[in-house]
Amino acid sequence: MKQNAFLLVVLFLTGCAGQMPPPGGPVDTVPPEIVNTIPSHLALGFEGNSIRFEFSEYVEKRSAEEAIFISPDIPEKEFSWSGRELRISFPGRLRDSTTYVVTVGNDVSDLRNRNKMSEAFTLAFSTGDKIDRGSIQGAVVLDNTAERQGITLFAYQLDLTDVDTLDPRSHKPHFMTQTNRAGQFKLSYLPFGMYRVYAVKDEYRNLLYDPEVDMYGVFHKDMMLTEQDTLFADFRVRMTIEDTTGVRLIKGEAVSRSLVQFEFSEDIDTTSLMKSHITIEDTLAVASIGIHQLYPLPLSRKTFAMVTDVLEEDKGYRLSVDHVTDVTGNRINLSASSITFTGSGQRDTIAPMIHSFSITDSSRNVGLSDTLAIYWNKAPYILPVLSYTSLKDSAKRDIPYKMVWQNGATILLIPNKELLPKMKYQLRIITKGFEDFSGNKAQDTAHIRTFETIDIETLSEISGKVVDKKSSSVRKSEMIVVAMRVDRTPVSSSSIKASSDKTYVHKNLQEGKYSLWVFEDIASQTTYDHGKVFPFRYSYRFSERMDTLTLRARWPIDGFDLEIAE
Repeated sequence: MKQNAFLLVVLFLTGCAGQMPPPGGPVDTVPPEIVNTIPSHLALGFEGNSIRFEFSEYVEKRSAEEAIFISPDIPEKEFSWSGRELRISFPGRLRDSTTYVVTVGNDVSDLRNRNKMSEAFTLAFSTGDKIDRGSIQGAVVLDNTAERQGITLFAYQLDLTDVDTLDPRSHKPHFMTQTNRAGQFKLSYLPFGMYRVYAVKDEYRNLLYDPEVDMYGVFHKDMMLTEQDTLFADFRVRMTIEDTTGVRLIKGEAVSRSLVQFEFSEDIDTTSLMKSHITIEDTLAVASIGIHQLYPLPLSRKTFAMVTDVLEEDKGYRLSVDHVTDVTGNRINLSASSITFTGSGQRDTIAPMIHSFSITDSSRNVGLSDTLAIYWNKAPYILPVLSYTSLKDSAKRDIPYKMVWQNGATILLIPNKELLPKMKYQLRIITKGFEDFSGNKAQDTAHIRTFETIDIETLSEISGKVVDKKSSSVRKSEMIVVAMRVDRTPVSSSSIKASSDKTYVHKNLQEGKYSLWVFEDIASQTTYDHGKVFPFRYSYRFSERMDTLTLRARWPIDGFDLEIAE
């Protein structure tokens, strides 16, 4: 009896062991795979009411169940497990003569070490006598290559939806797949028709686009798949994250009886803020207060100051701002566009002075065409003649330049021509004669900055041609070529316009590793437009070379062509 009982215990434990991963052993680094399916891939005439997947190892059940996507959708389905096998059952009858595509996303992880599948798996079968043959393939682009895996592609067949109301925030895709480690994907077995595809980093795994949570990518056109053109292979999108929150006015105070400072919730587009967009009113008499000067505080894009008519001490005032947008174009929130503050009886006694320069003293490797900026703590009202400022080389020769007040508190000093390489220069400005609106005079102080320009013997260049596969553009556009220095963190970049014959020369690049990409600038804004999910807007066309260039000093790279797809 004892021997029989022992055998029963052994058999029981052996049976239980079949439901668990084997313990111990070396660290598991092998991702799980799907090794068998029922029905088989590309099966025809399927009449069953369940499908099965067998994994190469034990996987976390929830991760697998949440990674399953079936198109056309089967609303009612049940999951059941037996060891490494997952069975998906559905009570109703499948549609006749229909290709079903079951996608298992690469979020499926094994039990032993949480390794994820290396790429999404696709099972296609048909209840009829043929399999749909349409296919879209391509890649997503992120500066951080580690995040390229697991991006979800939302594909919508426009023949089946109202394109004007299509909203990925509330409409789940008709088809989906995920990118592999290289950011590549393939949507296969699609019925012929017109498609719109979005790339979404689906953080909540709900197959919906959640603004300001999910990164997204929008293509520059919709794609048509036909019997004669079954494959679209040029799909590429650049990912970004959407900022939909309107800028808010969060602070306002009277620093003195004629100086008001105010602050926004985020950096704004400074060109959108003008005196005409601002009003200050007495909250009792509703009388407007005049504004004489407006300027940002040094090195800030969200805190500003105004010189105003004299304010009364302890009196209430309302500051209102209109037409202001943040750096992504969101207009100011109307419910947060005004703020109240109390007047001050204090006289402004702070004298204007130089706060900082765009270069530090004894700077090296200054660019030959760099603009020199001088930042003031406040906007001077009386400006002296330019003789108080000078730019000289090491031989004390005057360098011709023009001086531009970028705003009330920033001077830009722009040399008339390129500076000489590996040359020492001295920038000198005497603050004598500068005076603010309240009559405070700047001290008679000489500010001197010496700097040395870059040695062109350490520089190189990349040149080539932009090959445009689009025969003609409906709108006038330019090609912008971007060189990204990728061997340093953070990644730095510089942009140039290709010439009218589509050739480009990226000059004065320091040696290092670079990648290049190009985009079509339709609105002449010199920045890439990622498009928008809703309301929908196409992105700009772009292309990038996947190979990384190693640039060495005095060894220019020529003939590095960039081909941009139609």
